[in-house]
Amino acid sequence: MKFFKSYHYLIYPILYVFFFVVISFFEFKNSFVNFGLPGFLAVFCCPRYNTIETQSGEHTIVSWLFFKKSFKE
Repeated sequence: MKFFKSYHYLIYPILYVFFFVVISFFEFKNSFVNFGLPGFLAVFCCPRYNTIETQSGEHTIVSWLFFKKSFKE
């Protein structure tokens, strides 16, 4: 989890490239499917950021779609 906490901003490009490579194996002729679908899937799977107000100040909570735990930034 420390790795994801340190490099969470790199997840979106990594997911886009991963989904692009997977979809390129199917050789669709529609360019929207080739470029848009990996972008949609990457945005769907990337982390969500929530800001909460506590007594000690504002904290940003990073939560993931497939992880049960979230962490403070």
